[in-house]
Amino acid sequence: MKKLLILLMGLLLLIMAGCNGKKVHPLESSMVLAKQLTESYFTLYETYGRLEKVLPQKDLVKLYQAAPILNQIKEYLIIYNNLVILWWNSGGAKPGELIKNEKILTSMLAEASKIILSFYTEV
Repeated sequence: MKKLLILLMGLLLLIMAGCNGKKVHPLESSMVLAKQLTESYFTLYETYGRLEKVLPQKDLVKLYQAAPILNQIKEYLIIYNNLVILWWNSGGAKPGELIKNEKILTSMLAEASKIILSFYTEV
């Protein structure tokens, strides 16, 4: 359980840092971030599903607070990935919507992680 906590926290730090330490094109950085955000989402979603099966009823109320956040993350991931593809096809400067979605996604992933991981820190 602690390994999962460390993995998810490390992944979130990677997402927030992006590719800032490397000399990469902003589009490439956004493509890598899209992959990291998607992998983080799937890890959280799978963890949510496992917890839903084993938690006592009293704890499910707290876990279910993450459900609408996970649904929103999924919608924003689709938008984000589509914006990256559109940018890749059209070129030019980084779209403002992409920057806005990066901030929203990282914030929502952090919020969902906090709820889901709270069950691992309590054990």
